[in-house]
Amino acid sequence: MSHCINSLTMTDDKPFLMGAHAGEFIPADDGNLMNFTIPKAQAKCNFTRHTTARHNLQLIGLVCLLALWFVSPQPLHAQGDMSQAHYYLVPAASTTIRLHTHTADMELGYDGAALVASVNALYRLQNTGAQSVSLTLSLVADIATENSPTSADALPASLPDNLVVLVNQQPLPIIQADDGSPATQVQVPADATLDVRLSYALDLGDGPMAGLTYSPRPLRQWPGQPSLRVSMATIETSPSESWLGIQPEGWNYAPGASTTPRIRWLYDSPLPTQTFRFHFVHPGAWRALVEATTAATPGAPVSEFLRLGRLYGALHDAALDEAQRDRFYAQAVAAFTAGLDNAATSSTPSETVATLHAELAARYRTRSVSAAGAVDRVYMDLLAAEAEQALAGLPVGDPQRSELLQWQVEGLTLQLNDARDRRDWPAAFAALEQLATLPPDAVDASTLRETQRALTVQQALQLLEEGDSEAAMHLVGAQVGDLDLMPPTNARPIFATWQVTVTIAPTQMNLVFAVRAARGREEEALSALTTLAQTWQTAREAGPTPVVTGPTIASQGHEDDVLLMTLSLPPNTGAAALARITPPGADWALARTLLAQLAPRIERESQLLSQQIVVAQPLDLRSTREQWLSVAATLEQQAGQFEAQSPNINLAVVDALAAESALLTRIRAANYRAAALTWRTLARNSLVAVQLSAGAGVPPVTRTWVATPETELQVLTLTADVVSLGRLVAVVAMALAGLFLLAGALWWLL
Repeated sequence: MSHCINSLTMTDDKPFLMGAHAGEFIPADDGNLMNFTIPKAQAKCNFTRHTTARHNLQLIGLVCLLALWFVSPQPLHAQGDMSQAHYYLVPAASTTIRLHTHTADMELGYDGAALVASVNALYRLQNTGAQSVSLTLSLVADIATENSPTSADALPASLPDNLVVLVNQQPLPIIQADDGSPATQVQVPADATLDVRLSYALDLGDGPMAGLTYSPRPLRQWPGQPSLRVSMATIETSPSESWLGIQPEGWNYAPGASTTPRIRWLYDSPLPTQTFRFHFVHPGAWRALVEATTAATPGAPVSEFLRLGRLYGALHDAALDEAQRDRFYAQAVAAFTAGLDNAATSSTPSETVATLHAELAARYRTRSVSAAGAVDRVYMDLLAAEAEQALAGLPVGDPQRSELLQWQVEGLTLQLNDARDRRDWPAAFAALEQLATLPPDAVDASTLRETQRALTVQQALQLLEEGDSEAAMHLVGAQVGDLDLMPPTNARPIFATWQVTVTIAPTQMNLVFAVRAARGREEEALSALTTLAQTWQTAREAGPTPVVTGPTIASQGHEDDVLLMTLSLPPNTGAAALARITPPGADWALARTLLAQLAPRIERESQLLSQQIVVAQPLDLRSTREQWLSVAATLEQQAGQFEAQSPNINLAVVDALAAESALLTRIRAANYRAAALTWRTLARNSLVAVQLSAGAGVPPVTRTWVATPETELQVLTLTADVVSLGRLVAVVAMALAGLFLLAGALWWLL
């Protein structure tokens, strides 16, 4: 197992606050430093370490993994989906009444189960005129995200039952305006101010992360530039070590004696443009993390390290941005690695050790495909190695074995492909031999024979390029690039691989195409993709206009460049129309087949207080493989005919013309076989990753499948059960109404 930790040293046992750089911890009250270094800030480890002795991880340092990142010097890089809908009072029509002062104070409450935020907002209205003014105030909702509409009233306000508007400690009635929106009326005296207070409570959920947000954007609907104060109180169960992000900068602690600090922002005009944010680890998750970290000490049972790693894995899955994902990923890997080190010095059951390897394999798998849809072969190598070690310790019949075996096949296959791309033939044949040792139900024997033959052909091509024709002929025959001896243009593929990532959600469908051009046809591939993008973008018969970005060239280091293109479709829109205008050639078979099938079924069913969301998408790419293999079979048949016309010859005993004719025929046959091999390679290396998202839940419930052109027909289905806010509000409303009627009846009886 490769270690993803280079150094882990501690100078003292004080609580540590996270500094500005990934992997650097700074103590709260002095200058001592603890280093926690993850290579390349992503814990991308050198795979060769899997064959060397395990690096000695100091288990005592694992206690310090609990020190998360206090980010007063480090704002969030990108926002997640923890924002809440806040409510605001804005003038219903143009008015001379100005907002003099606005304050929003938020309190947190946690009873061990529910985490609730109560909001108390003050609107100090100023009338500088000589007569009192009757003012209608609209209640609007605004979600505090950077991509929200610019005006709050663009979002319909669904008011919670706990929302109250007060003037002079007296509640105001909420009425319905002419447009159906909620509103209330106030009377602002002449040459005076009036304080209007708005209060409500929000449920922050029970995910591993929580947060408070508040947007000043709706306040811009008021005349003038008010003074502004926004404060967010913390609670004892969420100490500063559990804080993840505070934004924007310029905040301070509110004065006053308190066991828990209050984060505060103060502004005079003009109003700020940024949303106020305070994100932290959920108190329940933090308590579990503290307990797990305390228990995961040298000599502790391996199950404690397993529990700690899983907690960090949950935080990784819920992280708000890439920086947090990198850090929680590193800590999860460190915890599992420490567990393996501890198991090496104790009598730990093999099944427990295998579970640690399986968890590491699962973590590496989260890094195996980038956001752009490209496969990261380093992580796939790590995945294959960990899956192999997990399989060695799991008993026959364990439900994890089939999934781990598939991961091992994926990793070894990518190792083989990477070695072939680098022309490292010994490594390629070594990976092939490892695949041959797997159970027959995991790898098809005929596929292995075909792959072995393909490797032999490619190795011969390299020998021909190096001028060693004799060795090349010994392997498969002559091969040169004379166009007269090549197959027709339409029989040679433009693309070497297709990797498509499809994301299907109730609100949108996105496709990311990562395409590698066939060697020597890079410009032609870029031009063909550009033409296809223009066709999709401008075709009227395709229904709602899709959004196409690219193609662009993404450099892959030592590998060939990858052409990236994205396609976004509106909700409830199939892609069959785009499939019909996609070129009919074999080069576009995968794109055409995939688009023709993209018509997801999205169902919603309410059950008591919950809502069940079902997202289903059938997927069958076998027709693509059949088309590509059909072209390959035709080329191979023609190659066989050429070979039949050119038996083995001895150049020393035949005349030059006969020898030249026979050699050219064999070269032509080799070229046809090489083209056929390219089609088969295209069918073998292409894949489609489909992610279904329910679009609900914190974080949203998602599931991902990876399919190849030879994958059998399957219906990808995601079923997510989430709380139905509408029904929950209705139940609470009915309960309150019942209490009100009961109180009225008791009052009447008295």
